[in-house]
Amino acid sequence: MYLSYDLYSKELGGIASEDKFKALEANTESMFDARTRMYYQKHSIDEDTNSWRVLMFRKAMTAQINYLFANDITSADELINKDIKSVSIDGTTITNNSSIKDTNSNGISNLALEYLAQTGLLFRGVGLC
Repeated sequence: MYLSYDLYSKELGGIASEDKFKALEANTESMFDARTRMYYQKHSIDEDTNSWRVLMFRKAMTAQINYLFANDITSADELINKDIKSVSIDGTTITNNSSIKDTNSNGISNLALEYLAQTGLLFRGVGLC
């Protein structure tokens, strides 16, 4: 667990109830692990000496959990299904709900991505020799 409920709710502005938090935190953790190449699976977040990276990562977690909670979603799969506004079978037409689609990238909210960008964990470039 990268984020405790106490830290989430008391210091970082979390809005989800404690009973919903556990599932939302676990799903957010999975989404962030995939996006950050499992950085905090390989390194302990509690032992990370870069306090800025830890703070921004936890703010990103809070923003994502709040986003999922506010949209009544518990996983990225639900977000994908909620994104569909209407379906026409015979004409094979699918209309997306642009309000949800425009506020996230592959299930991660735009605000959470802004915080994650501050950590350097999204960098995919090649280091200098």
